[in-house]
Amino acid sequence: MALPLLALIPLATQPLTAQRADSADAARSLYRESRAAYGRGDTDAAFKGAVATAAAWPRQGSYVRYLARVAAATGHPDAALDALEIVTDMGFDWIPADSGWSALSAQPRFQALARRALEALAPITNSSVSVTLPPSFHHAEGVAFDPRTGRRFVSSIRLRKVVAVDATGNVSDFIGMAEPKLYAVFGMAADPVQRVLWLTTSAMKEQEGGTGADSGKSELRAYHLDSGIMLARWKLPATEPHCLGDVVLAPDGAAYASDSCQPHIYRATLEHGLTTIAATHRDWRNLQGIAFSPTGCTAW
Repeated sequence: MALPLLALIPLATQPLTAQRADSADAARSLYRESRAAYGRGDTDAAFKGAVATAAAWPRQGSYVRYLARVAAATGHPDAALDALEIVTDMGFDWIPADSGWSALSAQPRFQALARRALEALAPITNSSVSVTLPPSFHHAEGVAFDPRTGRRFVSSIRLRKVVAVDATGNVSDFIGMAEPKLYAVFGMAADPVQRVLWLTTSAMKEQEGGTGADSGKSELRAYHLDSGIMLARWKLPATEPHCLGDVVLAPDGAAYASDSCQPHIYRATLEHGLTTIAATHRDWRNLQGIAFSPTGCTAW
């Protein structure tokens, strides 16, 4: 049932009407113009361009941080501090010791923001090493866990495979490049009840043996969680480029996969196959992770 996800679309996208895909393109264009102006010494145009860039895409912290840097360098300290405060509130990092902030460093407001930034950058040491993969295991991407067996599964972009790590830390190949060949392996989701490992695989130039001939090809697959036998595969249509990345399980057991190249989310079950497009919206750009509420009635 795709209705729970479809019902969310108006709630999730209405606040983003000012941040459409064309606004992202406008922000990139304004950013390039501002940098060019700064390079030729036109500081007034550079500052105005930085302001316009951040306004075009206000949720992109890197552009707000750029505004702060340009404002500091062109004699607009209040604008620089306002932008730094926004960046800090958003959780984007910036380095207080950077020489680009020297014109602000004596101001109490800057010093207070600097303390917050340094606190946010402090390492969190509550974690420990769970498992160490072999040095030859390049570009790990997805991780899935099977609570029934205690095994963890890790996918590789470069090696186009999935390894299993047992409860004692032993690493072994689970799914390899053998036919039907895998592309780079991205997200995975383990269903411990139905005993299914869902994964997305998409052709990438970084993958081993990648020639570019398969560029834009992408699939959603299902494997048996114990044997590694492939249960199903769905190829996305070759009429446009695709890159399935993240995949998650909804509370009803259906798999949902997001497409980083197209504004689409797909839904699949072993019983009913792949819903060509479970949800789509023109404001979506470079889709990544999905999270469901416990009831499955809402997704983010």
